[in-house]
Amino acid sequence: MLTQTKYLCAALFLLGTSLFYSCSKERIEEEEKNDYESMNDYFDSKKEEEQDFLIDTGGTCPVQGKHGTRVCPAITSIQTASAEDVEFPFNMHLIELYTPKDIIYYQLSNIKGSGHIGNNGIISLRATKDGASLEMKTGGAWSLEMPSSSPKASQEAFYSSSGSSWSSASPVENFTTTAYGYDGFSTDLSWMANGEDHGAPNTSAKFTFSSDKDNLDNVVTYIYLPNKSSIIRVDNQASISLPSGESAKIILMAINGSGDLYHYFEETTVGTTDTNINLELSQISDDNLTKILDEL
Repeated sequence: MLTQTKYLCAALFLLGTSLFYSCSKERIEEEEKNDYESMNDYFDSKKEEEQDFLIDTGGTCPVQGKHGTRVCPAITSIQTASAEDVEFPFNMHLIELYTPKDIIYYQLSNIKGSGHIGNNGIISLRATKDGASLEMKTGGAWSLEMPSSSPKASQEAFYSSSGSSWSSASPVENFTTTAYGYDGFSTDLSWMANGEDHGAPNTSAKFTFSSDKDNLDNVVTYIYLPNKSSIIRVDNQASISLPSGESAKIILMAINGSGDLYHYFEETTVGTTDTNINLELSQISDDNLTKILDEL
């Protein structure tokens, strides 16, 4: 009887040791995943600067940004936060984003409801007087032009306070094509995109992302649909529905505590079945990552 008890105790000890080792191994493997830092500082160092223009009685219309956006900042269309008229001078502030790379650096996205928009450029318009923000009057508008060597017909203005979740104006504001590009107007001092509402796709497939090697918590993920000119940010590695049959360029970017850059890049065609991409990030130089973004 004593011998049996010894054997039983030994077996229980080995079982407990095995379970402890298994759990410890799982924790160690989890801890050994590569961790990354926020990309915010890196993107901030790369993004287009906001341009400031002093608007006074000696100015001319339009004011032109360094990437070709032309704006006529009519003083009669703006007011203070307390709905008072504005006197000269005041300041206009402009951001111009005309490439997928520049949109990524601002961490914006072309999401609209359950679908997305294609875009021919995104701008941000602000106005201030002595440092205080000004507003567009009800019914007010600033005329503007956006450059394009091959403008498309039937393009629309979309607005967003954050540059990520877009809404159509009501009534809808359309651009007309010109020899310069696009001619239109802005009825809101905020982010504005020039593009086409693609809506929710009729047929789609969900993409998800995972990794056995990398902790993806701080990894920035973007998908570019070149045929639709849509750049889509995937927040928190959530599943994202993409239109079936579309070409897609998938880019994940990360930076570690030492400032080393990492990435994953894939070109694919969206099918009709859901897809999980199990990936491993690889180190990349700043120049080479910039080149990938330039070529999206």
